[in-house]
Amino acid sequence: MFSYAKKINSVFWIGCLGVILGVIGTRWANSEIWLRFFDNLHWTFATVAGAILSWLGFEREARAHESSRWWFAIGISAYAIGQIIWDIQQLLGYDRFPSLSDMFYLWLGPCLAIGLLRLVAQQMPARQLHLFLLNCALLISAVVALVLVLYLPRLGDTPFWPMLVLIAYPVSLLSALAMLLIAIPSLRLRLTIPMLAFIAALMTTSWCWMTWNSLALDGLTFDGAWFNSWFSVGILLLGVAVGHLDTHPWKNPVWERRCEAALRLLPLIAVVVAALAVIAAQVLESLPQVVIQTAWISAVVVIVLATIRQHEMLAEYDKLILTETALGQERQLLNAIVDSLPGAFVMLDEQGWILKRNSRMKKFIDQHEGGAGHSHIHCAIPLLFRQQFDNHLQQALSIGEASFEQPLCLPDQQLTVYSFSFKPIVFNGVTYLMGIGIDISEQKDAMAAVEESRNLLQQVVETLPLRIFWKDRQSRYLGCNTLFALDAGLTEPEQVKGRNDDQLAWANQAGNMVNDDQQVMSTLTAKLGVDERLPLPGGEFLSIRASKVPLLNTHNELLGVLGIYEDVAERKHLKEMQQLSGLVFEHSRESIIISDENNKILAVNPAFTRLTGYRSEEIIGKNPSLLRANRQDERIYPAIWQSIREQGFWEGETWARRKNGEVFPQRLSISVVRRADGSIFRHVSQGADISEKKQAEEMIWHQANFDELTNLPNRRMLAEHMEQELKRAQRQSYKLALLFLDLDHFKDVNDTLGHQMGDVLLLEAAARMRRCVRETDTLARLGGDEFAIIVPNTELEHIERISNSILGQIKQPFQLDKEQAYVSASIGIAFYPADGHSVEELLKKADQAMYAAKHAGRSCFHYFKPEMQEAAMLHMRLAADMRFSLEAGEFGVYFQPIFDLAGGQVKKAEALLRWKHPLFGFIGPDRFIPIAEGNGFIHELGNWVFMEALKWSRRWSDLTGEIFVNSVNLSPVQLMRGKNFDSWLRHFEASGLGQEGLVLEITEGILLNNDPEVNEKLLSLHRAGMRVSIDDFGTGYSSLSYLNKFPISFLKIDKSFVNEITSSETHRALVEGIVVMAHKLNLQVIAEGVEDQAQQQLLQLAGCDFGQGYLFSKPIAAEQFEDLFIRNITT
Repeated sequence: MFSYAKKINSVFWIGCLGVILGVIGTRWANSEIWLRFFDNLHWTFATVAGAILSWLGFEREARAHESSRWWFAIGISAYAIGQIIWDIQQLLGYDRFPSLSDMFYLWLGPCLAIGLLRLVAQQMPARQLHLFLLNCALLISAVVALVLVLYLPRLGDTPFWPMLVLIAYPVSLLSALAMLLIAIPSLRLRLTIPMLAFIAALMTTSWCWMTWNSLALDGLTFDGAWFNSWFSVGILLLGVAVGHLDTHPWKNPVWERRCEAALRLLPLIAVVVAALAVIAAQVLESLPQVVIQTAWISAVVVIVLATIRQHEMLAEYDKLILTETALGQERQLLNAIVDSLPGAFVMLDEQGWILKRNSRMKKFIDQHEGGAGHSHIHCAIPLLFRQQFDNHLQQALSIGEASFEQPLCLPDQQLTVYSFSFKPIVFNGVTYLMGIGIDISEQKDAMAAVEESRNLLQQVVETLPLRIFWKDRQSRYLGCNTLFALDAGLTEPEQVKGRNDDQLAWANQAGNMVNDDQQVMSTLTAKLGVDERLPLPGGEFLSIRASKVPLLNTHNELLGVLGIYEDVAERKHLKEMQQLSGLVFEHSRESIIISDENNKILAVNPAFTRLTGYRSEEIIGKNPSLLRANRQDERIYPAIWQSIREQGFWEGETWARRKNGEVFPQRLSISVVRRADGSIFRHVSQGADISEKKQAEEMIWHQANFDELTNLPNRRMLAEHMEQELKRAQRQSYKLALLFLDLDHFKDVNDTLGHQMGDVLLLEAAARMRRCVRETDTLARLGGDEFAIIVPNTELEHIERISNSILGQIKQPFQLDKEQAYVSASIGIAFYPADGHSVEELLKKADQAMYAAKHAGRSCFHYFKPEMQEAAMLHMRLAADMRFSLEAGEFGVYFQPIFDLAGGQVKKAEALLRWKHPLFGFIGPDRFIPIAEGNGFIHELGNWVFMEALKWSRRWSDLTGEIFVNSVNLSPVQLMRGKNFDSWLRHFEASGLGQEGLVLEITEGILLNNDPEVNEKLLSLHRAGMRVSIDDFGTGYSSLSYLNKFPISFLKIDKSFVNEITSSETHRALVEGIVVMAHKLNLQVIAEGVEDQAQQQLLQLAGCDFGQGYLFSKPIAAEQFEDLFIRNITT
């Protein structure tokens, strides 16, 4: 189906195309036959298209006054039928006049006139319709007179009927035009484009027929003339105009005044036209007497009609005067009524402009320029409330009413509150908003005061530590506080209102309570301090002391009874709590200081005296700053007090001074006790000596960052120094060299002379190397016989000098007891920025260069070269093969048992990943794990290991009948950037293993970054039931604070400590210290790398919980593990 717009456009353009083709054809036609053919062509296209367009107008919308449009469409359609009949007559050679086609042509004018008459009759009352017809008769008479004067002189020998038809064409069309021109001002029709097109089409068609017929009387024809195309333009334009015509009145005051003026001029216009007809009849020569007589008769008729019209107008004017007088009186009455209204009255238009207001509203309006009629209602509304006010007006327009409270601006800029009610009214099609407002400011102030008093009373009642209630004279509850409502088994005081005692928790005692109420009210005597037992909702009883007094108003009239009772048991409990607090204060192992709001000490406990040496009488009244040691930055103290003032507490580590001057570190927490108004009442400080903890941390930090044998920085410390030097080199744009040194044949010394002599050699080698470097250089032992040297801001000659000096020193014999040993050194050198920009990159390339020096014959140094990247190619090959190897099953999870050292049973196992490469064989995790971390495959690989460990833990738990715990190593990369944690939590929960069903092993370095995301992940895993173990404990960073901050369950002592436990007292002491510390923190300890019975026995003596190592078993496949260990547990 075509849309309306598409139909209109199609018909219109087809009509235009036909007109254009016809007109062009007349320009090229060379015979009278073709001229007539093309003229008929464009006439036919135009008339048919115009008729169709007039009928399509009914599809545009459901519109009023359809009967008039029907007549318009019928007239245009009859005209089109006449054109088709004309075409047929032309084909048949029929040229008599008048013909059948003329009968249909002539329908156009009368049908348009009838349609206009129907339009006017539907919209006008009878009186106005009478005036409209009079106006039409007046103008049509003048027009007919003019047409007759122009046509009758050409009558000649023309018969009566042909002449009548010729005259009927212009007379009918001009009469319709005259009616249209009178209907427009009479109905106040808007001059839209379709209306202007309607006028233009009628004028064009009238002019065409008048000219055609006039010349036809003179015997002239217009075949093929441009003039003929105006017939087509006129009728096509008429069809478009009728299809889009808007016949609704335009309610516009300016337009109404113009329409009235036009109607008043109408008699004058008609007289002028009639006068023109008379003048033409007198001026033109040789006019028949009948023409002159016709002109005079028409002029007389016009004058008579004009006189009647003027008489009607004068009568209407008199009525108007009387009506305006009555309206003036009614308006005065209305103004008086409006001004006498008890509130502010205002009338607005739909846009909010003020049309009328009374004197009470005037004071809000006249303070602004413009006054009523020129002011907007916004001038009385504070800016903040204008949008809200507009919303209320829109509500009134949409639903018919709006009531609301509205602040208004007084001339002194004060606000007053009015209660407004707005309703819309519609008059003559225009909507007005009528509003009336009552000043409720005093009422609002009174209500606010009452509400404030009520709220204040309620706050007082709620603040008191008593149960309070009040009843009416029938013992119905009028109100209470929250404590009473809770005792009654409810949650809010509002729930108690209106109830009786038999509807509350103590229903079985309701009778006694009502009797007490009546006794108090009847005697007007208070009942005070009565001990009772009150039933509570849970079946318990509350020991109370109750009082009741009569409740009177200001006129001493009895309103009811007021009751109060207190919880005696709560007071007893409070006393016990105070005693308990005193005991805690006296017997606490931590020192406690209580000071006032000015921080003057009020009390200290015995632990304070033991910690500082000050007796209470020596310190009370003084400021705690007396204990400051002045070893930390003084700026910390303002920060501490700022935290106390803003947050109410502070906690941290500080230095303090004892009475004897000794300085010690302490863990200090300070909190405040505030008054009800929020001001500080007391300070409570708690402190504990953490000297032993600090010493242990320092020892572990030194162990973690320095090599125990040589006291040189270890790999971690080297990395930190290297990072700092790289940043400095980048800022200052200088070169930096990294020397990687390995002792040649050192293994031979260990194998022949023993590890002890090997240690002696390493100590001497370190001392010789120290003598070869500057103080600004950093010498470190990386492990075993590997050393590294950072040489900042240097030149190539200096590097070679250092290298040759070290090579020379190392080649000298080492006196080891009675033996001499000979070793050499191989040195690899890498430069920043030429060979790398990071610690890892420079270490890797210096290491590659060191191996090149070994391959070159040892006892030499070698610079890094690009071809050394061949080893890196192998790295890339392994990285590329990983994913395929996992899919091909080349990776496997091996399990190493963890034994209970006390009982000797297998309690746990560690899941270890192994890779059997089809080309390179077994590849150790120390080689492929860093590669996986680098290329991101660690997430997929780690997820697979997690699922395997979870699967076997579930299976072995089912077989043994108790939870079997598997440990899984978690890479730092997985923890910090992992995406599988949600999946792990779901699978772990689905496994049903419960608490401690899986242990995740992480390195302590992960925790020191204090990454909130990492912290949250660890807490989520712990809440789900998984436990966390710190792997390689003691080899990492120095701070132990993370042991309290994170949910850690196990510590794993690194193999390097266990290796030396039988030969080194220091290592043994460190292991014992770690075990004691862990047990103090409720952590269990697992020792790694247990290889012999002696190590096992020493670990047992130290209190270590679990052991793991080759003494028990090497890592084995899951099936083999199940056969060797799980089956034994089940049997």
